[in-house]
Amino acid sequence: MTASSKQEPRQVHISSAEELHRQLRGGDLMVRLELLSAISKNPGAATQYGSVEGEDLLDVLVEICRSETGLVGEAAAGALLAFPDERSLKVILELIEESQDPALARALLKGLSSWKSAQAGAALRSFLFHSRLE
Repeated sequence: MTASSKQEPRQVHISSAEELHRQLRGGDLMVRLELLSAISKNPGAATQYGSVEGEDLLDVLVEICRSETGLVGEAAAGALLAFPDERSLKVILELIEESQDPALARALLKGLSSWKSAQAGAALRSFLFHSRLE
């Protein structure tokens, strides 16, 4: 393979929640990144697969955010931003606080600022206020 040649993305057919969770957790890197991007763009379609033994897509995304670094962790955090709910908010605020990457922290803050919930706004204001005091 030469530097100018492109590798074709591997096609994966997702037909169940089990398959989605399995691919997100340990599939091919490019497949994982493509899935996370697709979830970010169309979260409703991804949640239609439902849950597996009480574990839903948000649980998987939270797990990935907490356990992965680099591209996969960042892509999972981006996908988590597509789900404005209490679980997502908590994890995203933790990621911002723990981040060693100012660009990632800014991107997550920007993503949170687009949420339309009063809870997210209050949490964001509180977080920003407390971080200024430290």
